[in-house]
Amino acid sequence: MKTPLDTTSRNIYEVITGAFWGGAWLVAICLLVSIYILKWWPGDRLMIVRLVNYTMPWLLIVLLPTFILAGVTNRRWLLLTLAMSVIYVVLAYLPLFLPKNNLPAQTSGFKLKVMSYNIWSRNLDMTSIARVIKAEDPDLLLLQELPNEKTDNIAALLDNIFPNTGEHFIYDSKSLLATFSRFPLTSEQLDRKRSVQRLLVHTPAGPVTIFNVHFLRTVLRRGDHWQRTHGKITGLVNNEIAEISGPVIMGGDFNITEQTETYRQICKSMKNAHSQAGRGFGFTFPSRSRKLKGMLTLPPMIRIDHLFYNDSLLAYNAATLSDSGQSDHLPIVAEFILHPLKD
Repeated sequence: MKTPLDTTSRNIYEVITGAFWGGAWLVAICLLVSIYILKWWPGDRLMIVRLVNYTMPWLLIVLLPTFILAGVTNRRWLLLTLAMSVIYVVLAYLPLFLPKNNLPAQTSGFKLKVMSYNIWSRNLDMTSIARVIKAEDPDLLLLQELPNEKTDNIAALLDNIFPNTGEHFIYDSKSLLATFSRFPLTSEQLDRKRSVQRLLVHTPAGPVTIFNVHFLRTVLRRGDHWQRTHGKITGLVNNEIAEISGPVIMGGDFNITEQTETYRQICKSMKNAHSQAGRGFGFTFPSRSRKLKGMLTLPPMIRIDHLFYNDSLLAYNAATLSDSGQSDHLPIVAEFILHPLKD
């Protein structure tokens, strides 16, 4: 005979399991709707869609165990619903872990190594920043969040790899964007966008147009803020970059992941170096130098720093570095081939 204690324990168990499976159904349906319907319309205007886009690779931590439990307990409809989300996430990121068949057997032609690095305006350790940059020895360096009072310091620390003249270092104090180059630089007039620096790099293989960018986060902000940022990025790509006939590289801190609507719009006319020539997730933020509430250290969880390029170049190598130089971002590098030099 069951005692009152047995009945109470049974009731508690049923409540817990009922809540678990109810929550599993809720998550499964919400993800299914977000991924297959809301993602495409109305898209990133909704905060829930932006959150799903930012956290998509990490959804598998919840989806896979629940998917296995649903299979073990023979919950077929829940299993099918979860499977549709699992399949979407796996297919979205699987290409990043497969061998790249589009890379050339011989990387002939003029090569350009580009590095993009948000050094974090709160980071005062320019020596560590310079160490990371020197280890990579890029031809072109795009910096974001460089405080005005640190420009002379970083320029002096890098003078052994970049000529210490105005032709090879251009800084925008309003946007905190700086570009260093082995080759002469000229600044091009741009509509007064505080988050974009447009430059021309005069390489031996010909000029390359460079856009060094830093767009603010929109994931937790109101939809109209997302709309303004989205319009600024897509307007830059569709109006200015589309009119350039030669090689173009656009790099920096975009604060968007590869699942966002803005990213998809960029990729209609440009390619992403990491997608084409990198491997793995390549997460760039946060670095372990950034502590949550000053205490908890998180591993890199999202990729929001990118290097895009047009069809006048070919990316044959790309990587996310493991050393942040005390920044809250990990730097990214990519190696490109321009058109071969003509005799």
